[in-house]
Amino acid sequence: MVAAGGRIYASDINDIVAGTTGKPLCVARQATGGQTVNHNSATAILWDTEDVDTHGIHSTSSNTDRFTPNKAGWYSVRSTVVMASRADYLRLDVVAEQNGSSPLSSRTREAAAQTSGSASAMNDVDAYFNGTSDYVRILVTQTNGASASATTGGTGSFGSSVRIEYIRP
Repeated sequence: MVAAGGRIYASDINDIVAGTTGKPLCVARQATGGQTVNHNSATAILWDTEDVDTHGIHSTSSNTDRFTPNKAGWYSVRSTVVMASRADYLRLDVVAEQNGSSPLSSRTREAAAQTSGSASAMNDVDAYFNGTSDYVRILVTQTNGASASATTGGTGSFGSSVRIEYIRP
């Protein structure tokens, strides 16, 4: 930290850059084809497009449901899952799950019957990742008596998306 009136060194600037533009950030979405989500069954969302991935947190070719932060620390995990229009949704749950078994949080939307538009639920949680083996997945469960489709969104359009951002050590 530079005191008022003190000299600013290159290391001070490097610390600022590392804490802002150098911090890990991944923004991914479903852009092609809807994903089937069976009735009353937790389904990991598959993310096929990255808008940003500064540190290789996600792969679009292998384990596309996983995000593996490779810098230890606290991360903000925000997700939105959008389901196709149906008139019979009863419930829509979105869960951030760590390492395949530990729910970090859950958001439930009691979905009113709708004949137009889509149903969506959002999730926002902060969690610690060890920087090596910890990963997070976004799971959705919908109840309506039948399978339904998670919708896609092109660039700038509204669809299922996730944002994982480093907060602090």
